[in-house]
Amino acid sequence: MVEATFKAIKTLFAQHVAGFKGANTTQRGRDIAAVWTVGDLQDLLDEWLIVGW
Repeated sequence: MVEATFKAIKTLFAQHVAGFKGANTTQRGRDIAAVWTVGDLQDLLDEWLIVGW
């Protein structure tokens, strides 16, 4: 159940967040600036969970 939830977050939510470069840190490149704060991402995820999922 937990793995399915994390997979849904990764495939249905995270890939659409601006700045997402993949789950693997080696795919992110060298000059990646932080686009979102942790609080911003939490707010986006909360909204997605309430409205979209």
